[in-house]
Amino acid sequence: MAEAAHKAEIEKQAAAALKVKQEKEAAENKKIAEEKAKQQAVAFAQQQQTAKKEAQRKEFTDKISKELDLFSVSLNKNHWSNALAIKENMANSGMEDQTVRVHTSEVYKKSFTFPQIAHNDYAVEQFEVLNIAEQNLANDPQNETIMESFLKTADEVATNLKERYKDQWVDPKDDRFTVVAE
Repeated sequence: MAEAAHKAEIEKQAAAALKVKQEKEAAENKKIAEEKAKQQAVAFAQQQQTAKKEAQRKEFTDKISKELDLFSVSLNKNHWSNALAIKENMANSGMEDQTVRVHTSEVYKKSFTFPQIAHNDYAVEQFEVLNIAEQNLANDPQNETIMESFLKTADEVATNLKERYKDQWVDPKDDRFTVVAE
């Protein structure tokens, strides 16, 4: 009987040890699960933050693109100033720098009634001159002298294309040759 009692005691102790071990494992598993859930929450928050920044960046770049498109057609300095202001706001928001590039030469190329004309030697020369002015402006967008030089070059190229190709080139800036009444 003593042996049966001893055996029962050993089984009781083994059951208690097993219970402690299971509780310890359950606590560890719970801790691991909580840590994993915490990491997932942090990762999700980071994803949301990244998505929010990307949305803001896209909004800024869309606004800059719109202003540059308007400037490239109209050559209105207000659109250029707006694009630079948006770029500055973007930088102040901690986002990486956005390049501002004018694409007036592309607009001018697309203004031919027949696209093949844009490949004529004279037209290509004119676009090369305009491309150089665009690159200079892109390299120093704040420089007023370069801006004036770009505007002068764009007007000269437009005048040259209109004189050379007449009705085969439609000036995208519809008020360029309008005389202002005084």
